[in-house]
Amino acid sequence: MVVVGIHSHQGRVVGAMQLYSRDRDLSQAIEGHAAAFSTLRLEGASTDTKLFTFTVRTPTGAKLHIVEIDYQAPNPAFMKKTVEVHFPVEGANDFPRALQVSQRYSVIYLVTKYGFIHLYDLETGTCIYMNRISSETIFITAPDSTSSGMVCVNRKGQVLSVVVDEATIIPYLLQNPANSTLALKLASRASLPGADDLYSQQFDQLMNAGSFTEAAKVAASSPRGFLRTPQTIERFKALPAQQGQISVILQYFGMVLERGSLNKHESLELARLVLAQNRKQLLKKWLTESKVECSEELGDIVRLHDLNLALDIYLRANVPHKVIAAFVETGQFEKILPFSTKVGYQPNYTQLLERIIQANPEKGVEFAASLANEEGGSLIDIDQVVDVFQKENMIQQATAFLLDALKGNRPEEGHLQTRLLEMNLLNAPQVADAILGNDMFSHYDRPRIAQLCEQAGLYHRVSALAVSCNQ
Repeated sequence: MVVVGIHSHQGRVVGAMQLYSRDRDLSQAIEGHAAAFSTLRLEGASTDTKLFTFTVRTPTGAKLHIVEIDYQAPNPAFMKKTVEVHFPVEGANDFPRALQVSQRYSVIYLVTKYGFIHLYDLETGTCIYMNRISSETIFITAPDSTSSGMVCVNRKGQVLSVVVDEATIIPYLLQNPANSTLALKLASRASLPGADDLYSQQFDQLMNAGSFTEAAKVAASSPRGFLRTPQTIERFKALPAQQGQISVILQYFGMVLERGSLNKHESLELARLVLAQNRKQLLKKWLTESKVECSEELGDIVRLHDLNLALDIYLRANVPHKVIAAFVETGQFEKILPFSTKVGYQPNYTQLLERIIQANPEKGVEFAASLANEEGGSLIDIDQVVDVFQKENMIQQATAFLLDALKGNRPEEGHLQTRLLEMNLLNAPQVADAILGNDMFSHYDRPRIAQLCEQAGLYHRVSALAVSCNQ
C-alpha cells in the first residue's frame, strides 16, 4: 500500500510517498506525486506480475517509474522502466496529480494539476497520447471499471471521463512505424480492431518461413481470436511432427490455454487428442477451470469415454435432451423432473418412462408417480402410463402406480378404476379381491367388474356387486 502527500517547498510542489509492505512489515520513503498498483501477464509467465507505478517531478524534470514488487518465481523478471514525462511550456509549474491503471488495456492514465492527460503503455512505458482535458485544476480521480477508463473532478465540479477509443487507438499508433510492435501487443491484449491485416501478414510470413512455433504464438494472441479458426487448426495439424519435439498443434493449444480459454473448435480438437491418449483427467481439469467451451458436440465426443463427464458438459452447454438422456443412463432418475422444471424443458415423458422402466422397473413406478402427482397437475396421461406398464407385462407395477394415482377416488377417474380392477381380475384375482375388500373405489363400471369377478371365481364379490347395482 502507499500513502501520498504533497507540500510546498522553495516555490514548487514536492511529492512525498510512503510505500509499505504488509507481508514484510517494511516501509520505504520515496519522492513522488502520484502512484498506483497494477498487474501484468508477461509472455511466458504462469501468473501475473505485480507492478508499482509512480511519478515524480523534481527541479530537473519529471519521470514515470514502473517497477516490479513481490516477484514470484519462476516468472520472468520485469525490467524496471523509467521514462521522461514532458510538460508543455504553459505547464512550467504543473505536476502529476493522479495515476490510474486500466487493467483491460494495461494503460497508465496520468493526470496533472493543470488538466493534462498522459497515456502510457504499462509494459514498455511508451507514451501513447497527451492532451489537455480541463482548463481548471483537477483535484481527484477514480478508476471507471465500466469503461476501463478514468473519471476526474475539477475545481468547478465538472466530472470528466477519460477512456480509450477502441475503434481508433490501434490505427492511431500504427501511424508511427516505431509503435507497430506496441500496436500489435495492445490489439492482442485488449482484443481491439485495427491490426488484423498485420497479424495475418505476420502469420503467413512465419508459416512460409517454417517458423511454426512463432506462427502459433501469433495465431494464439490474435485480437478477438480472429486467427483461431478451424482452418488454422488444420494447417497446424498438417505439419509433420519433429522427433523429440512437441507437435505444433499441441504447442498452439498450450499457448491459448496460457492466455485464457479455448473456443468451440479448439475445445473439440484438443478433446479428441487427449482422449485418444487416454488422458481424460486433463479434460476434467480444464473443464473445472472453465478453459474449454462446452457444446453438444463436445459432450458427444466425451460420452464415448466417460458418461458422467459428458453429463457435466451437457449441463454447462444447456443441452437438456442430452442431459436427461444421461440422467437415465446413469440411473439418476430423481434428477430428471427438478432439472426439467428448472430449465423450462418438457420432454416426451411417455417415451422417457418407457426407457426408465426398461432400465429399472421399480424406479419407473417412482418416476411415473412423481409425474402424476406433480403440483399443478399431472404431467403425463395416466392411461398412457398404464399402457407402458402393460406393454411390458408389468401388472404389479401398473397396479402400484394406479393405487397411488387414484387415491383421491374422483368420479372423473372411474374408467381408470375399472381398468385397474380389470387387469388384476384377469391376471391376479386375489389382488383385485383385496382392492374391492378395502372399498377404496366407488366409480368403476360395476356390471363389467361383476362379470369379471364371476369369471375369476370371486362369487362373493359378484353378489355384493349385484346388490349395489340394483340399488
